[in-house]
This record gives sequence, C-alpha cells and structure tokens, in this order.
Amino acid sequence: MNNLRRFGGYIPSMLHCYVSNIQDVMPDGNCGFRSVAVGLGFDENQWGFVRQQLLQEVDTNREAYRYVFNSVDENLYEAIRHSINWFDIRPAPEEHWMLMPYTGLVVAQRFGVIVHLISQEGCITFFPLWLVPSTIPQHNVVCLLHMPMHFVNIRLEGDYPIPTLSAVWKRYRNDAAGAWEMVYQERIQRYKSIIETNKEVYYHNETL
Repeated sequence: MNNLRRFGGYIPSMLHCYVSNIQDVMPDGNCGFRSVAVGLGFDENQWGFVRQQLLQEVDTNREAYRYVFNSVDENLYEAIRHSINWFDIRPAPEEHWMLMPYTGLVVAQRFGVIVHLISQEGCITFFPLWLVPSTIPQHNVVCLLHMPMHFVNIRLEGDYPIPTLSAVWKRYRNDAAGAWEMVYQERIQRYKSIIETNKEVYYHNETL
C-alpha cells in the first residue's frame, strides 16, 4: 500500500510523484532499525540483524567514528553506540531508539547504500564515508521518514531530486568517497534549485 495519503504531509511535495511505497513498521522502539531492514529488502523483523551490523561497524572502526562523531559532541560516539546496542525482545526504551541524523552515516557505510532522512525539520542525504561508488555495482537507497517518535520506510523510484548532503559527510568522507557527490551532482543541484525557486525549507541543519 502506498500510504501517501496518510504520510504525505510529512514528505516534501517535490518528492510525492517519486514515492512508490511507504511501509509502516511496528512502533516498538526499534522502528528506525525496522525501517532500515525494509529498505535493505529484508523483513522488518530483521531489526536485530541491522542493529548487530551497525554495532559491529562502529566497534570495528571505533577510532574513525570517534573522530567523526566526537568532533560534533565529545560524547556522541558513545551515545550512538549505546542507542544501537539493544537486542531484547521487550520494546526498546528511548535511550535505544535510533539516534538520527548521525546513525545515517553508519547505515550508509556499513551497507554501502545511499540514505535519505526525511523529516519536518528538513531532508538530508548520507553517502558512504569511505567507499567508492564505482566499487558498488548497484546503488541502493534506504529512505527513512522520521515523524514525532516514529520512523517508516519510503521507497523512492525514478530520477528524483536528491536532498541536501550531510555537512558531516562532506567534512569527513575520504577523497575517494567524494566521487559520490560528482555522480549525483545534477540531481543534488536540482533539489537545491527547487528549494530556491519555491522558497521552501527542505534542507537540514547545516551542522548535521
């Protein structure tokens, strides 16, 4: 079911015609991770696998992620790691909800995907920090709609305008990963042009 009538008010109008599906997930505190699972082509009940993979990512590359996240806030790495680290069958308490926007960087890097975060505060895009686009045969997208206290998964199809790039990604990605911006330059610019033309606030806080 498309669900655009139900959730469309949270999604920028410029993207409506590119939405092919919106999948709601169980609101049990794992909804962000459930929505990522759906975006990766899994059942939403694979949220535990997503958490496990993200935890392994931040642990394996601990020093790199400490450098990136703690430049924003000195305790941000530990906060992100703590939010991911939940595998109980009970509903996840708020401290273990997906911490966005920053977890988007970890999702993009771990799974080699493009991540879009859509919210009323604005829209933001994450590419992998340290992967080259030419090494990934198919560029898949995980698009999350963040509403008050809930995430759902959006499937975007076609040549849609790509939301504003994360300033943290632009600052800390390696030189090779900068090629992502070049590959999608036209669509990124198109998004900016639509914003400027319509004077709509579809960008995310530039510190993110």
